[in-house]
Amino acid sequence: MSRAAEEAFNYALGAALRSITLRWRADANSILVEQTHVLDSAHLRPDLLIHDAWSPPVVVECSFHQRDAETDAANRLVHTVRRGGKPVKTAFAVHIPALFRRTSPEGMEQALGAGHEISYALYQRSRLNQDRRWPADGFIKGTVQDLAALLPAAARHKEQIDEVARAVATLLENAAAELSRSLPDHVQKGFARQVYQRSPLASLRTIMVLWLDAELARSMLFKHTVPGTQPKEDANSPQIAPLDRHRTWRAILAQNRRPIFDPAVATLYQACDSDSEATARALDWIDKAREQIEIANLGPHINVGAELFPLLSEDRKE
Repeated sequence: MSRAAEEAFNYALGAALRSITLRWRADANSILVEQTHVLDSAHLRPDLLIHDAWSPPVVVECSFHQRDAETDAANRLVHTVRRGGKPVKTAFAVHIPALFRRTSPEGMEQALGAGHEISYALYQRSRLNQDRRWPADGFIKGTVQDLAALLPAAARHKEQIDEVARAVATLLENAAAELSRSLPDHVQKGFARQVYQRSPLASLRTIMVLWLDAELARSMLFKHTVPGTQPKEDANSPQIAPLDRHRTWRAILAQNRRPIFDPAVATLYQACDSDSEATARALDWIDKAREQIEIANLGPHINVGAELFPLLSEDRKE
C-alpha cells in the first residue's frame, strides 16, 4: 500500500510541477515520472527526472520514509542521463507527509496545487566530486510552488555561476575602459552623480551592469516574440549602431519595464551623444557578455547585480 501511495504521489507531483511552469507543460518529456531506461543503469527508476533544454537534469526522490528518500537522492548523484549523456549533479529528497497515505491520486494533485506543505532537501555533487546536502540537517518546508521555483536555480552549481560571472565581469571591465578612454571628464563625472558612485570609473562599471541587464531582458523578450525587441541594425555591419539599440530599449521602456530600462536608456543616450563610436565598442563588449551568459544557459539563473556588481565594485565589502 505504501509503495502504491508513493507512486501516486510521484505522478501527482509531476502533474503539479507541470501546471506551474510553462516550459515543463509545453514539453511532455521535460518531466519523466517512474520511468526506466532514462539513466545509465537501465533498471533504475527515478521517481521524477526533470530534464529540459534550459537546465541540467535534476532527479527527485520521494518517500514516506525520510531516510529512504535521502538515500535514493544521494545515490542518484553517481549516474548519467541517457538522453544527452549529462551527469546527475543535483537531486532532491522529498519527505511525503503522512496525510497523503489516505489521499486519492486526484486529491493529492489538488492538495499540492492548493499549497499543502511538503518537506525536501537538496543534494549536490561539486566539480571535485564532493557531495553536499542543503540544509545540513532536517528539511525545507514549502509548497510545490516553492519547489518549482527552487528546482531550476538549484540545477546550476554555484561554481559554474561564479566562473561565468568572472568571465562576464572581465568583459564589462573592457566595456567600461572603452568609455573611460573616450568620454569627456564632465560626462563621466555626471555619470558618477547619476549612479551614486565615488569615481567616474566605478560609475562606468555600474552603467555597464545596467546595460547588460537591459540586454539580457531585451534578448529574453525577443525570444518570447515580443514585438519591437530586435534592434534594426544592419546584419552585414560588424559594428553595433548605438542609436538603434537606444531606440529599441526606449520602445521596450514605453511598455512599462521602467526598473530595468529607465537608467539604461538615459545613460546610453548620453554616451551616444558624447562619442557614438566608443559607445558602439562598449556595446560590443556588452553583447559578448550577454552571449556568455546565454551560451551557459544562465539567463534566468544569474542575478546580474548580486553576481557581477561585487566583482566590479571598488569597495568589495560594501
